[in-house]
Amino acid sequence: MAICGDTVVFSNASLVEALSRLSEQNREMLYLFFFERIPQHEIARRYQCCRSTVGYHIRKAIGRLYKEMEGMTHKE
Repeated sequence: MAICGDTVVFSNASLVEALSRLSEQNREMLYLFFFERIPQHEIARRYQCCRSTVGYHIRKAIGRLYKEMEGMTHKE
């Protein structure tokens, strides 16, 4: 999966599917925060918003990923 111009390889196909359902901006924010370890205030500067907005998007994206992954588990 390509995120922020980088190729990220995941070993979990369900996670890739769930991530692909997020908006590009939410995927990028998650990537920058968790993989690149960029602080929320720096991510906010990139997206020209406030730190709390970035935190909100990250929390909401994690919640959506959790629900998506949980739903996939129950379907199998």
